[in-house]
Amino acid sequence: MHLPAIIQALPHQRIWNLRKDDRYAHVPLITADGESVLYSIIFSLEPVRRNIPYEFWLRVRTAYPCDHDPPDTFGEVRFSHLLMVRNQNQHPQRNFTTHRKKPKMP
Repeated sequence: MHLPAIIQALPHQRIWNLRKDDRYAHVPLITADGESVLYSIIFSLEPVRRNIPYEFWLRVRTAYPCDHDPPDTFGEVRFSHLLMVRNQNQHPQRNFTTHRKKPKMP
């Protein structure tokens, strides 16, 4: 039920590069019980092919509370940089080093 608010907050969150065509966002939330939860959203950004006033479709593939270790990622990227790279019809570089930043559970 919180998904619309979470998606509106994406520009201010860390976006984690999961695969070539997907992006992974961890969004910390406080539940009604006062518990900190890490929410995971797997989404893709696709350029709009029609003449409408938006430049990208943000397609949420799945969203769920992350109650286990987050998956391995290829580093983080700022949402604004992700939009810039996707606007050039490219994908952000993947970081394969062992010392790359990784999502953390609260």
